[in-house]
Amino acid sequence: MVADRARGLVRHRFGRLVAGCMLAVLVAATPAHASTTFLISAFAHTATPKGVAVDRAGDVYIADATDNAVFKVTPAGASAVIAAGLNAPSGVAVDPGTGDVYIADTGDHEVKLLAPDGTLTVIAGTGSAGVPTPGPATASALGGPSGLALDSAGDLYIADGAGASGNPYVEEVTPAGTLSILAGRGTRGQPIAGAATSSPLRAPTGVALDASDNVFIADASANVVAKVTPAGVLSIFAGKANGAAGQPTAGTATSSRLNAPTGVATDAADDLYIADAANNRVEAVTPADRLSVFAGTGVSGTPSYGSSALASPLSGPAAVALTDAGTAYVANATHATVDRIALAPPAIAAVPAPTGTATQDHALSAATGTWNNAPTTFTYQWQRCAAAGLGCTNIAGATASTYTLTGADAGGTVRDLVTAVNAQGATTVASALSAVVIPQPPAALTPPGIAGTTIDVQTLAASPGTWTNSPTRFAYQWQDCDASGAGCTVIAGATQSTYTLTLSDVRATVRVSVTATNAGGHTTATSAPTTVIQPALTPWADTSPPGALSSPVVSGTAAVGATLACSTGSWSHSPSGYEYQWNRGNGPIANATAPTYTVTAADLGQALTCTVTASNSGGAIQADSSRVTIPRPVTCPPASGALAGAALGPLQLGDTRSQARILLPRFQAGARADSFCLVGGQGLRAVYASPTLVRAAIARADRAKVSGRVVLILSANRRYAIRGIHAGTRLTTTRTRRAHLGRPVRIGHSAWFIVAGGHANGVVEVRGSTVTVVGIADKRLSADRAAAKRLLANA
Repeated sequence: MVADRARGLVRHRFGRLVAGCMLAVLVAATPAHASTTFLISAFAHTATPKGVAVDRAGDVYIADATDNAVFKVTPAGASAVIAAGLNAPSGVAVDPGTGDVYIADTGDHEVKLLAPDGTLTVIAGTGSAGVPTPGPATASALGGPSGLALDSAGDLYIADGAGASGNPYVEEVTPAGTLSILAGRGTRGQPIAGAATSSPLRAPTGVALDASDNVFIADASANVVAKVTPAGVLSIFAGKANGAAGQPTAGTATSSRLNAPTGVATDAADDLYIADAANNRVEAVTPADRLSVFAGTGVSGTPSYGSSALASPLSGPAAVALTDAGTAYVANATHATVDRIALAPPAIAAVPAPTGTATQDHALSAATGTWNNAPTTFTYQWQRCAAAGLGCTNIAGATASTYTLTGADAGGTVRDLVTAVNAQGATTVASALSAVVIPQPPAALTPPGIAGTTIDVQTLAASPGTWTNSPTRFAYQWQDCDASGAGCTVIAGATQSTYTLTLSDVRATVRVSVTATNAGGHTTATSAPTTVIQPALTPWADTSPPGALSSPVVSGTAAVGATLACSTGSWSHSPSGYEYQWNRGNGPIANATAPTYTVTAADLGQALTCTVTASNSGGAIQADSSRVTIPRPVTCPPASGALAGAALGPLQLGDTRSQARILLPRFQAGARADSFCLVGGQGLRAVYASPTLVRAAIARADRAKVSGRVVLILSANRRYAIRGIHAGTRLTTTRTRRAHLGRPVRIGHSAWFIVAGGHANGVVEVRGSTVTVVGIADKRLSADRAAAKRLLANA
């Protein structure tokens, strides 16, 4: 039996259970007494319910002292006997971790454990009434066990003061089955502060623990609830220390009277609940020692089901238990019922009002308002209403606590529906209305327009254009402008949507500005100017043909693929139109009748001109542009011969690093100069064969300019080469450090080298626009041409 007791208490370490004489409480998510409105209804009927407890599945356990049994009632109301053949049981508790049920079998002076498999064993008491003795719990007598509770270590606490044979003790039993005295010295009397084992007790019937393992003892005959710390120090927690009985009063718990408190329990917030049997009430006390009434009117009577718990009578409440969700079960012993007290759905106490500026594009914030019955969450739905608050409809997707006003809200009001939710349901209320939403000022989407004939005495009509934010009215102002549409001035009095042209408008233009207004402000937009206003009578017409004042001019690059442009030139007598004809040599180019012309290969070496024909009602006159000659590019001779190795391509000028890596194109071998085609049609003249030719190139450097096209000199001698001498550049002399040659190109039996980037290891190097004489191999040239000739002569 002791082993069974140890098994049950060790398993209990999964969670803390607190229970009292006729009282058992599971932790509640929120303190139930924080709300003022409850609903009350009958949950179960038994002969004499003295103890009640609830497990985490919501099953309710009832100790029935008259039926000598313990009942289990499911949340759906199905009832079953789980233990029978008992003797006036008055306390019950459930281990939330294991499902073991602890029963205070008061008449048999024992505490029993009912395992989930139905096994019932004695864990404390001998079956005979007597004074408890420290030692094995099953070898110690008990007097009137009723209230039960388990601490975080699995120790069981027994309030042993029920009935005529009850003891003025609270015992503690360890998981190993050892019993000891927690409080009481064996004499009956009013509890006094100090060591718990030195204080008298009268009739302890309820016991409970908080999260810190403080033990609370309901001493029914002393009309107090005592508190014992883990260090064993006792103090009065609720009720008059002198034991004076009476109705409870809200405020300090030790200033309030109690009357036969039979059970105690704590919740997750360490609020203490007291089954105050003779007062027909249940009170709640916070850890700060503040007492309030939880249920009951103080008058014994039939509960008023469906009403507020504070407005309903109770009849000898002997126990109370709370679920995790805050629902309370009261063992109404005299009424023979276990009554359920459930937190009602939230009830509004103060209607919320949205906050913020009621202007388009501004955000409003929803307020929750003030509620009874402890809502746990809030949801929102914003609604759009008319200015007077009628015809409210939900705004799709507007379910956050804030809402940004849009143009659709302008001129109306908004509100939010606030739904408060708790475990018992949800309640929705509409907030107060916002102020009428002010729109943003209008903004023009398209500018105003003008319709009508721009002739003197004709009437023009303005359209306002299109606008955002619903303008409520438009204002107009017509303006006179010069012929180009600039220099506009207001026309006095012209403020209607129409305007009749006058003689003063002739040879000028007009435009109109439109000001759009709504409740948020106003914005002005202006139309484009009209065409020039013509007089109503046709003036004398000038019938002279155009006269050329200056010739057309052709502009653009004279190269194949480039586009040339032909100007009109300047003319007298206001031509009404122009025609163009491009010419090659002395003949027209077919289909070339646009103001521009793209040069083709057929134009190479040809002179191009552009003929412009200007016309008006008096006739048509032609004028020719000056000639533009399209130069021919360098003609490359046909390729012959071959180079060994990979396919060769054109040499890219101006990029010495690329020159060092790109092979020459195919060419005709021989000790003469050949032309090769480069990128963009430029010409390349390569000189190759012997140092004699190199010396000849140096000799030509005597000239101020290098004539002809680009000159590239290669050499079969690895020590020198000439590269990139651009036509028109000036030769100078300088010194430089050694650089390496590029990879060889084989021509016949000789290896030819191209100088590689940077400072070349050649005879001549181009640096920017200057050609300079440089060193050869490991040697240095003096800064004159003669030294270079001598060195080349010995190469």
